[in-house]
Amino acid sequence: MKIEYKVRFGSEPPKNKMPSSIVRKMEGKDTFVVESCNKYRGWTSSPNSISCWIGSSDGDWCSAPDGEDMTIEFIEKWINKWKKNW
Repeated sequence: MKIEYKVRFGSEPPKNKMPSSIVRKMEGKDTFVVESCNKYRGWTSSPNSISCWIGSSDGDWCSAPDGEDMTIEFIEKWINKWKKNW
């Protein structure tokens, strides 16, 4: 199974490097799942978070992807921190 991660930052500048959520896309032979987690809840189905990879559409207008690439070390650091609150 192939797993890809993206990071979302909230209204605070990304300079502080504290994500608002982490999104993962899992693809396998018979599987396609998009989930997200944050400080307050563990991995939850989040199909709309595919926008992290492909952007989102609103009628004739399309936005750019809203997820950022970060290192796996960065992602694991925040997931491990957040797990304490799940």
